[in-house]
Amino acid sequence: MSDFLSWDTDLDLELLLGEYTEYDPSDSDSSIDFAVSSPKKKKTASPTAKVSDITYQCPIFEDIIGEMMSQMTKVQKHNSEKEQSQLGGNDQTILFYIAGYIVYSLRKRFSMYSAYKLGVISNFTIKSDSQNFVTQYSKWYNIQDRGGLQNPCDALFLLVREMLLIVRKTTSTVLSANSLLTEPLMENIMESFMIKYYCNILMANEEGSIVSAVTEDIIRLFLRIHGFAVTRLERNKTSKSTKKSSSSLRQALKDITKN
Repeated sequence: MSDFLSWDTDLDLELLLGEYTEYDPSDSDSSIDFAVSSPKKKKTASPTAKVSDITYQCPIFEDIIGEMMSQMTKVQKHNSEKEQSQLGGNDQTILFYIAGYIVYSLRKRFSMYSAYKLGVISNFTIKSDSQNFVTQYSKWYNIQDRGGLQNPCDALFLLVREMLLIVRKTTSTVLSANSLLTEPLMENIMESFMIKYYCNILMANEEGSIVSAVTEDIIRLFLRIHGFAVTRLERNKTSKSTKKSSSSLRQALKDITKN
């Protein structure tokens, strides 16, 4: 056991000596009287005070976080562009058409119950005739348009393309009953860094709850379209494989001559 008194428990210097004041004598023989001042009250934060007024914000730390996010964005965009290069021109033309249909469907739905969301998705289309990145994939749009199709902006097209890549990565080529379940696919898409990146571009000035709700609507609609397309494709394959070959004599002779 230590022979020294503990500074924090055994000795209360404030009680014994009081706080230091400008009147504390430097010389013990001084005739100046001084009184022991009462301990100062601790300052407490006002309930209405802002967090920025209470906490200390380190500019160096903010710069480091900003640089880390910038580098992460560059890496994720590079990986995404590398995967997107595997898609053919026909695939991207179809995705452009699907992106335009998503805008059309959301407008129709939101016009019935949410005027605010309807205003949010007003930025999802190209408002001018200027040349955008996505115009190179507008072949189907130009052919099929009768006035109702929507011309999606770059960010929405890239969002739809990213969703397709995620679905292809997470879905096995050997389809089963659980391959196209909506909820697991939605979780994988929502957790993607690039999905959040494109959604923040599309809805830059909106609250997080609005961004999340509209993003879920977009993903659900895309998965429904993709699910119907895959189901139809697999059904066509099955119908072709189960089609019985002709049992006529002519067909039998053709098969013999081929062999």
